[in-house]
Amino acid sequence: MRRFFSLFVLVMLISVNIFAFDIIITRDSERIEAKIEVVSAYEIHYKKASNLEGPTFVIETSKVASVVYGNGEVQVFNSLENVAKEVKTSQDIMYLENDMLYRYGDLKLTHTEYVWYLMKYCPSAYEQYRAGDKKVSMGQAFLAAGILSDLLGASFVTIGVLGDDSACTLVGSSFLIIGTGFEIACIPVWIKGYRQRAGALDTFNATCAKNNQPKVSMDVKIKSNGVGLAFNF
Repeated sequence: MRRFFSLFVLVMLISVNIFAFDIIITRDSERIEAKIEVVSAYEIHYKKASNLEGPTFVIETSKVASVVYGNGEVQVFNSLENVAKEVKTSQDIMYLENDMLYRYGDLKLTHTEYVWYLMKYCPSAYEQYRAGDKKVSMGQAFLAAGILSDLLGASFVTIGVLGDDSACTLVGSSFLIIGTGFEIACIPVWIKGYRQRAGALDTFNATCAKNNQPKVSMDVKIKSNGVGLAFNF
């Protein structure tokens, strides 16, 4: 009888573990019963508990407050927005640590993440970055056009000189002049674009950095019936 009871309890525990689902709690207090497949820095991939054979859904971690896993473990998510509002270091400005890495308090951002951060949390700085980036692209286009024109010009001049064709030489000289004009024009456009793009960092620090935002702290309390969030202003 004891063996039967022990086996019964074991089977029940295994069953509970197999059929226990994860619960995703969004920042809008929505509870999603799911089977989580992947958790990354930016997204959570999951299947709905009601349809495990169905499609995989994706939700941004910035929209998730916490996840209660089937084994009882609780994971609390701090979105980049919340991190930006928390004062974790005495240096509350963003700066370029090296050519590929930006530092902002405890955050380490690659260049792609830095641009995304500006777009998400500082539109004025992002617009400045985009305007500068367009000028850089324009400068690159000018340079490419100048090089192409120089190559065409050199070809025509060579053919004209070898064939004693003054008209061909004149066309080649015209291409060389146009190419030189494009190459000269690309320099100020390129420089202005780089400066404007780099200036987006100063704009962020002047208008959107932590020391220009309200100091907000967030307390997370895990209770038996859910997760509580308390904001202190």
